[in-house]
Parts: sequence; C-alpha cells; structure tokens
Amino acid sequence: MLELLDAPIEAITSLERYDLVALDDIEAISGVPHWQRAVFHLINYNNEVGGQLVFSSRVAPIELKLELPDLQSRLTQAVSVKVPNGSLYADREALVLSTVARRGLHFDPQIIEYLLLHGPHQASLLLQTLAQLEKMLKGEKTKLSNATLRQIYALIDEYR
Repeated sequence: MLELLDAPIEAITSLERYDLVALDDIEAISGVPHWQRAVFHLINYNNEVGGQLVFSSRVAPIELKLELPDLQSRLTQAVSVKVPNGSLYADREALVLSTVARRGLHFDPQIIEYLLLHGPHQASLLLQTLAQLEKMLKGEKTKLSNATLRQIYALIDEYR
C-alpha cells in the first residue's frame, strides 16, 4: 500500500478484475480517508463476486487506527493469522522439521539442534541455511567427521 498512496485512486479500483488480490502494509492507509473508502469498496465488491483478498499488516486488525469504522469492522471480523517471526525456538523447530521431512532430508540431530540454537531466526535465512546444508551434505547419511561438523557449524554461523 505504501507505493499506492500517491497514486490515483483508480489504482485500487482496477484490482476489482482479479480473483485474488493481496495488499501489504494495510496500516499505511491510516489517516488517508479516500484510500480507506477505496479498500472498503474493494472488500464489498469482492464479497459480491466471490473474489479473495489478503491483507498484511505489522499490527493486528484491532490495532489499526482507521477513521472509517466500517472498514475497521470488516478487517477486524476477517480471519487473522499472526505469522511467526522466528523469535521462538518452537516456531523455528516446526519450520525446520517440517521442511526437512517434506524434502526427505536426514540430518544428524546435533546439526538440527545447532541450527535451531545458533542459526538465523528469520524464516527466509533459516530456509537458505537448510538449502546450503543440503548441498553441502549431498544426502550423506553416514557418521560425519569432526572436520565436516566444523564446516557445517561455520556455515550456520555465517547466516546469523
């Protein structure tokens, strides 16, 4: 939304022809009533034609500071999901274990533990690290040498 704030209002009304529309930084329309009205009309139109809308925000819908109460109500009533930011060990563990399982990878448990404790917390970097580990190990399932483990730990430390 940040890029659209200076654009003509038609920029948002032109989105009505799409079946799926995603708008990020929805909090950017706080204090901009004409954009709030445009988003409200987009929601209503999509409800009529069965389109799908996805909004992202740095704050929960209830915390948005919108001047248009109807829009605030629509966004607050919509399904809301908090995307984990990686600060919790359990979130990182769930991401790593599900990715490893989905890819059919087998890593030594101490590598996974080191990655979770000392690796990056940001999901994209965590996944990049996993991809690098996958390349480095090339599907090895044998006992790893200490030298290989040191290389792996150094790789993980690079992504911190």
